[in-house]
Amino acid sequence: MTTRGAAVWFIAGIILCACSRAQAGERAAIRIHAQKEAGRVSDMVFGANFIGYDPSTYEDWGSDFKGYADYGAGVWDPKQRRPVTEAMELVEKAGVRAIRFPGGCGAHWYDWKAAIGADRKRFLFGIDEFLRTCEETGAVPVITVSYFTGNESDAADLVEYLNSSNNGLNPNGGIDWAAMRARNGHPEPYGVAYFEFGNEVWHGDHRAIRSVSPEAYAKRFLAYWRAMKDVHSSIKIGAILCEPKWDRGVMNIIRDRIDFGIVHMYPDPGVNSKEISGMAAQEIFSRTLERVGSIYEPMLKRTAGLVQEKAGKSMPLAVTEYNAGFIQDEPVPYRHSLGAALVNAELLRIMMKPEYRIMMANYWQFANSYWGMAYARDDYMGHDYTVPIEYIMRPNYFVYELYKDHFGAVLVDAEIMPSTCGLSVNQSKSDDGNSIYLIVVNKNMERDVDCTIEFDDTAVVDRAGVWVLNGGSVDATNEAGGRAVCVAAGEMQGVDSVFSYCFERHSVTAMEFTRKDP
Repeated sequence: MTTRGAAVWFIAGIILCACSRAQAGERAAIRIHAQKEAGRVSDMVFGANFIGYDPSTYEDWGSDFKGYADYGAGVWDPKQRRPVTEAMELVEKAGVRAIRFPGGCGAHWYDWKAAIGADRKRFLFGIDEFLRTCEETGAVPVITVSYFTGNESDAADLVEYLNSSNNGLNPNGGIDWAAMRARNGHPEPYGVAYFEFGNEVWHGDHRAIRSVSPEAYAKRFLAYWRAMKDVHSSIKIGAILCEPKWDRGVMNIIRDRIDFGIVHMYPDPGVNSKEISGMAAQEIFSRTLERVGSIYEPMLKRTAGLVQEKAGKSMPLAVTEYNAGFIQDEPVPYRHSLGAALVNAELLRIMMKPEYRIMMANYWQFANSYWGMAYARDDYMGHDYTVPIEYIMRPNYFVYELYKDHFGAVLVDAEIMPSTCGLSVNQSKSDDGNSIYLIVVNKNMERDVDCTIEFDDTAVVDRAGVWVLNGGSVDATNEAGGRAVCVAAGEMQGVDSVFSYCFERHSVTAMEFTRKDP
């Protein structure tokens, strides 16, 4: 467990002093019910996106063409034909367990058959290369099937290429795709289980098609569903959802022929770019964090309920894209700021709630490009990968790292009071029950919060670890290559079943408690 930045003060008197210097506020209380289990944590909630598409499918040709299609935005070295070691290490340290490909609206015109084989002059980070990165990191692959290019037979061919045995049976007829996969260097089936049909197709293809109706999408979905399932019935296929009218139009037609519903979440302060430029960062992130609970939690509840109603049974959801929804760079790129990390920590908390049945969530997106949670200090396309490349972790990356290192497998119940204190808590324990974990977000922009933490299980330790993600201001970034936003680590002494702690303003705090020896 790496310590970043200055050590955190953990002497009780100093902690209370720090709170007394902050704006006075009501003392908060968190009560942990460690024996009341709320459900298991799905590993695939900690997912991300890798980019493998050709941006020329919906934008002008440019230098990013090679970056996406050949380098996977920095996760693949096309010259040595291998994953980039440093990027793969970051994937593992962040605990990324599910990776979606080829990414977003770039999937609209993605032809997977142009992204396989030895004679490619582009798409050098194609299907096989992506799946090699998944095998190297142990992450579950999720593949987006294009709505706009090809047809259901092409999608069935993809399933055969990925999952059929190279035994000469050729279940879909025509080209023996399993034999082709073997010739391309992977004799055994990949066993890809998860597919989604299309990406945000309601807004068209960024070319001539300006929109798609829910009825047209649903009918095409059913054709693909049948063709793909005919090849391997065990695969899981998700349908895209977005808002009530679209969702009802789709679900009225497909009914129970769906394995999971797909939603995307990009919280913002609810104003346009011009208004954002005139707002203080504290207000921007206060409003955005409030909307995570007021807009996106009801959306998840509504969507899960509609899918269950129309399918006739409970179905899981997948959030295959999420992030703080800021598309601007001045005065700083807010999507890469400490405030965005608070937003994403809140999204992870609500996506773990068992009642929403989120089986998978994929942060948009992992490396470099416009949204990456980490970026290469040097030009990743011009780098000589025979020597290491240095990556800078942005604040969003550290949220994943905190969850990977300091969160358990079983959710437990908790209460937080008052509801207006500005704190949120996500709580869990290890499978054996010997460790209890809290991740607390202080959404107050200007006030530290003095808090009483109480366990109804008196077997907690007399010492505990604490890791605090914070920076000098909520709009602080690491874009200059420094460590303005980092994690500080330390220990608390004298912890009992009731104790006090001061949560720093605009921070994410991970706490890890281990039971006393019998």
